Amino acid sequence: FFFSISKWQNRFFTMIGIVLGMLFLYKRKTHKLFSLMGFFVGYTILLSGISCDQGDRFHVVAFPVILILMAKALSLLKI
Repeated sequence: FFFSISKWQNRFFTMIGIVLGMLFLYKRKTHKLFSLMGFFVGYTILLSGISCDQGDRFHVVAFPVILILMAKALSLLKI
């Protein structure tokens, strides 16, 4: 049960990380720190595709950055 929850959580955060990373990279009037964080998330997720047989060990590093990007995106949407 917990393994299944972990798999879905990993998929969710990966998709959110990719979308938010691209959003902050392509948005012209964003702070450079958030652009760098978006690049870091994208690079980490792409790099983890090379060693996909080792699980989600690279995604663990990106989760806090994805949470920060989610908080910034929600504050921009004023939700």
